[in-house]
Amino acid sequence: PSCPRNPITNFNREHLTTHGMNIQVFLERFVHAIDYTPVTCPHMKAHHAKTSQWVPESCPIYQETKNKYSHTVSNLQHLKDCNHFAQVYGDKPPCRHADQCYAFKRLEQNGNNFDDLCHIQLYRHPPRQEALRWGFDINPLVINTANEQNHALYQPTEGETKTFQHNDADGWLKALLQEVIKNGHEECLHLTNDDGQTCSLLSIVDEKLQSMRHKQMAAPLNKAQMLAIVLFTGTDCNYKMTDCQRNGDYLKWKWFDFCLYNAIRLLSRHETAKYALYCGLNKVYLNKKLVKSGFFKTYRSCSWKMELAFKFLGAEQRGMVMVMDKEIRKNANCCDVSWVSKFPDECEVLMSRSIENQ
Repeated sequence: PSCPRNPITNFNREHLTTHGMNIQVFLERFVHAIDYTPVTCPHMKAHHAKTSQWVPESCPIYQETKNKYSHTVSNLQHLKDCNHFAQVYGDKPPCRHADQCYAFKRLEQNGNNFDDLCHIQLYRHPPRQEALRWGFDINPLVINTANEQNHALYQPTEGETKTFQHNDADGWLKALLQEVIKNGHEECLHLTNDDGQTCSLLSIVDEKLQSMRHKQMAAPLNKAQMLAIVLFTGTDCNYKMTDCQRNGDYLKWKWFDFCLYNAIRLLSRHETAKYALYCGLNKVYLNKKLVKSGFFKTYRSCSWKMELAFKFLGAEQRGMVMVMDKEIRKNANCCDVSWVSKFPDECEVLMSRSIENQ
C-alpha cells in the first residue's frame, strides 16, 4: 500500500459521522523479474553482508536439507519461501540423473512425495516428458484473425450458486472437485507419502494461498482458482482438459476451464513483466516467419527460458520455437506459475485460451 496522495490534515467530524469516509488504497503490481531475482534467504543475506558473496551453503537449512537429507516440513517451507539463487535456473545445480531421476519421475506421475518435493527444490531438472509429448503439434494454435472461432467461457447459473455453495473464499470449489471426480481423476486430489498416509491436495492449495508470493500480489485468488492452477501444473487433468479442447469439447471440463481462466486473468492483472516468451513445437513448421495475430484454442504453457523451449524440439532438434515478444502481455492473459508448480525449473508462464469477444 502507498501513502495517500493528499494526506488528511483536517476533517469535518459532523460530515464523517453522517457520510463516513472512503479510503482508497493503491497497490503496485508485482514485478516478475527474470534476469536477476533478489536472494531472500536471511542466512545468505547475513553471510553476504560479511563476505560480499552469495553462497547457498551459508544457509544452515539449505545445507542440512542437501547434505544431511533433513527433509522436514519447516525446511521445505523455507526452501519454497526463500530464494537462494540470483539466477534460479542458471545457478541451481543440475540433478546428475536428469530426466531419469526417480524423484522427478514420481512427481511427474501425479506424485507428491515429501522427499521428492525437497529434492526438486535443491536440484534442476529438464522439462517433463509428458509436456514434451504435447509439443509435437500446433493444434492448440489457431492462426486466424477471426475471434468468432473462439469458444465462449461457461457462465454459472443462479441455481448452481446455491447447489455448489459458491462464496468469496472458496469460489466454485465444490463444482471443480465434483468435476474432477466425475471425469475419473479423483486420485489427482490426494497426496500419498512413503509411509502410505494420504492427505488432500487442498493442503497444497492452502499453502499456496498463504505464500509470500501470493500475498505480494494482494492475494487475488480463491481456493477454486488456486486449485485449478495446481491441477494444471502438476497433474494429468492438464492433458485431459487440453486434449478435449483441442477437439472442440469445452463442456467436459467446463469448471476447470472457468476457474483456470479466471485465475490467470486475476494473476495477469496483479503482476507485470517485460520479457519474451518461448514455446517449442517438435517437427512443426509454419509457412511464414511472422504471425501478427492469432488465437489459442486451449491453454498453452510457455517458458521465459529459450534453452528450455529448444528442448521441446527433441534430440534431432527439428521443428520451431515460437517467440512472443515482451509486448504480449498487453493483449493476452498470461502469468508466471513457476511459484505454484511442483516443477519450478520449467520457468513456466501459463497463457489462457482465447474466448469469444475477448
